[in-house]
Amino acid sequence: MIEKIPTRRTVSVDLASILRDRILTGALAPGEPLRETHLADEFGVSRHTVRSALAQLTSERLVKNQPYVGIRVTDHNNADLIALQHLRCALESEAVRMLREKYGNSWPDEVIETLEAPLDAMLQASVDLREGWAEMEGAHSRFHTAVVEACNSPRMIESYRQLEAEVQLLMLHVRPLYGPNMLLADHVQYLADIQQYGVESVREHIDSFTAMVTGAREAEAQQTS
Repeated sequence: MIEKIPTRRTVSVDLASILRDRILTGALAPGEPLRETHLADEFGVSRHTVRSALAQLTSERLVKNQPYVGIRVTDHNNADLIALQHLRCALESEAVRMLREKYGNSWPDEVIETLEAPLDAMLQASVDLREGWAEMEGAHSRFHTAVVEACNSPRMIESYRQLEAEVQLLMLHVRPLYGPNMLLADHVQYLADIQQYGVESVREHIDSFTAMVTGAREAEAQQTS
């Protein structure tokens, strides 16, 4: 049965949106292949349209196009994880440095309210997970983006927004390690810490997450070896 795509935008944009949702909800698993012919048949579109949609997802790093392998959903091996975390740390650290330079360790209510809004969404998602982990992923991503947006640097904001989808995908893949209550508590504390201690708190937060994931993977590899 062919799934019809709405025509309010270009077909490739709509197809990319559908596939993005499947990836970020886990309907398409890490490493799962995305074949042009199969997708063209499923959605009743041309292979050119499929290629355009997959190119968009590749630019968001939600899929990888590997020689002799083809296009697959990104699986975030340790090298991918560390590279992403380094980039996040660089952008977010500079945003926090700018905010503390401007406001000290007492940020104005309008900034705090903007940062607390995604934390409220994380709280709601942790209470009611009927919609799945995707709501928590999205709220988590919006929180970190809001930190960078608060510094009012258009170039930094643009760069960080390009990471949003990949960060959401990473959170989906580490869900077994990071329950909703733990995620919320960590980020409530993080908001307090970046105001009080600044850049060092960003590094500690991101490095701690990276170490948790890589350590869990090493332990799992030892158990299966």
